[in-house]
Amino acid sequence: MFPWECTVRNLITDYLGVHAQAMPLREQRMKLIASNLGNADTPGYKAQDLDFDSALRHAQGLDANGLMTTTNEQHYEIGSGLNPFQVAREGVQPSIDGNTVDPDAERAAYGRAALEYRASLSFVESKAQSVRMSTIASNLSNADSIAGSADAVYKPLEPIFQAVTSKADPNITSVQVKEITQSNAAPIKRYEPGHPLADGDGYIYQPDVDPVAQMVNLISTSRNYQAGVEMLTTAKELALATLTMGR
Repeated sequence: MFPWECTVRNLITDYLGVHAQAMPLREQRMKLIASNLGNADTPGYKAQDLDFDSALRHAQGLDANGLMTTTNEQHYEIGSGLNPFQVAREGVQPSIDGNTVDPDAERAAYGRAALEYRASLSFVESKAQSVRMSTIASNLSNADSIAGSADAVYKPLEPIFQAVTSKADPNITSVQVKEITQSNAAPIKRYEPGHPLADGDGYIYQPDVDPVAQMVNLISTSRNYQAGVEMLTTAKELALATLTMGR
């Protein structure tokens, strides 16, 4: 195992951690805002929000699942949430019926929350694809490398991805790179006694890398990255459109 591979493996969580943790929290906030909009005409309803900064700082140690609270039995209950960080938002203007929802402010908040969510998702996806492309580039650049023993030969790399379920809501998942593994495939053994790296029996060793397969993976990864960029652009347009809803 190369030293840099250990470093990459150890830093993967830090590389994606903030945005991976932020994604479920941002989705929780969008649910809260959607609940506010749904209860805009409900007497006595108190607008709810998420103390995002505190929730994000605490995300690594969060163990309990919570349910979004309601302030009246007639209020709509939207999914699950983070009770310790759910806060009531005071209305700018007092209302006769006690409802503190400002529809215009909620639509603006939802648009911003949607943009931030897509930004975090795009970051995580792009970093995951970046890791994959880096391993493919490493495999291609070492495809023709030669070693004097099977132990010293380059071992092709492969990133392993995993879905990460939010501790706040089991219905919310994100993706991250779990680890980078080395192939266990036997190296290609070739008899070339005149080669300067040949072993005592005249053999040299080459990694079992299929350049065609690696190029196919590279093209697929590039297309996935491009699809992510296009999806982010669409998400921005949709989020901005929410600002004019109901006007």
